[in-house]
Amino acid sequence: MTPFEIAFCAVVFLIAGIAKGTLGIGLPTIAIGLMSQMLDPRLAVTLVLGPLLLTNVQQMLRGGHIARTFLRYAPFWLTLAVTIVPGASFARSLSTQNLLLIMGVSIIVFTLSRLVFTPPPLPVHLRTGGQIVAGAASGLIGGVTAIWGPPIMIYLIAARADKEEFVRATGMLLALGAIPLAAAYAWQGEFRGARAWISLALALPAVLGFLIGERFRARLDPARFRTAVLVMFLIMGANILRLGVA
Repeated sequence: MTPFEIAFCAVVFLIAGIAKGTLGIGLPTIAIGLMSQMLDPRLAVTLVLGPLLLTNVQQMLRGGHIARTFLRYAPFWLTLAVTIVPGASFARSLSTQNLLLIMGVSIIVFTLSRLVFTPPPLPVHLRTGGQIVAGAASGLIGGVTAIWGPPIMIYLIAARADKEEFVRATGMLLALGAIPLAAAYAWQGEFRGARAWISLALALPAVLGFLIGERFRARLDPARFRTAVLVMFLIMGANILRLGVA
């Protein structure tokens, strides 16, 4: 990577970290969406691993109640960990265009689900099964694209998690998914050497952005900011989809 590309990625992760600190979700969606405009999408997925892991560990620790959250969502993260590895293996067989198509669709589904879709409430007796289904969907999608927020978000909304529970659970599920994903990419030779070090270094602007975003969360109208970010997601997803079709 050139110095200009690294500097560009640092700015991208600062922006993505601010959005994550404000909304609790969205770092890989923004980062991959923006980096894919300049870099190969496979490289973008690799670079997001370090910031994804560290910012979500940070979010998880700051949310508290770690043991309770860990046990409550055990079916989800166990299924996610098992399915994310074959998803990452499948990504190697995809052409760049197909990878762009899957990324574009994932981002658009994420955005539309946040803008217009409210899942019906999930009864308590169905929540274990719901976690397993959502965990499998998260793992397969996340292994290919490093974006597995939509199934997590849909499940938590259906379970009617409150704001603090949403932030805690999202941070934990994204962090626990990032570990096997990083291991799978390292085993495939993608997350090694200079790429791994650059990815870990890019966690610094992401964490800084996260801290700034937390301040924004307290000061700004969250509904308007969320809408603006989601509209940007929609534009990025549509543009990535256009690149995949072209």
